[in-house]
Amino acid sequence: GEARRGCGRGRRLMSYATVAECRAWIGRPGTTPTPDDVLAAVLASACEDIDAHCGRSFAVAPVDAEVTSRVYVADSPRVLIDDVCVIDGVEESEDGVAWTPAAVTWHAEPWNVTPVTTIVGDGAFSAYVRVTSSAWGWPSVPARVCQATLMHTARLHARRNSPSGVEGIDDFGAVRVSGRLDGDVARMLEPLRRADRVLGLA
Repeated sequence: GEARRGCGRGRRLMSYATVAECRAWIGRPGTTPTPDDVLAAVLASACEDIDAHCGRSFAVAPVDAEVTSRVYVADSPRVLIDDVCVIDGVEESEDGVAWTPAAVTWHAEPWNVTPVTTIVGDGAFSAYVRVTSSAWGWPSVPARVCQATLMHTARLHARRNSPSGVEGIDDFGAVRVSGRLDGDVARMLEPLRRADRVLGLA
């Protein structure tokens, strides 16, 4: 069957649902089925919209992945980092060239939750922090992200037959189909938005 994996920032896009799941959600029996490649493109676009709305990717951390490092500016003892399941090491540097293990004692937050998004030192770090891990991403795609993906994919799919944004006419006038996240999807994703990225809050 089709694999369900996270849409990874900086890597080949995967989806939070399968084409078959989207087709079942959209329904419309008796109509000509949308070709798989077309529906897959709509699904990929829906996934990108969800990532942008939440300010993060929900890519699942690969099993047995290579250890990689990411560098962050450390302008306070609290350093916001990308979603990560396990932190293998934290180093610091004044110039971004020469690195040494972090001199301060640190812990990851939020507590007792995976993934973590912040490292907190008991004192100031140097100018830059380098975090090393073999498990960048999520342990699994949250159920609400999978459901939101199906709902938003169906909304974008409806635009295929209404390029002007008008799906039909009712007693109150034109029925418009927007490509934006609808209210239900936005509310579903609200707890998963990263305030530091979508609202600029630390």
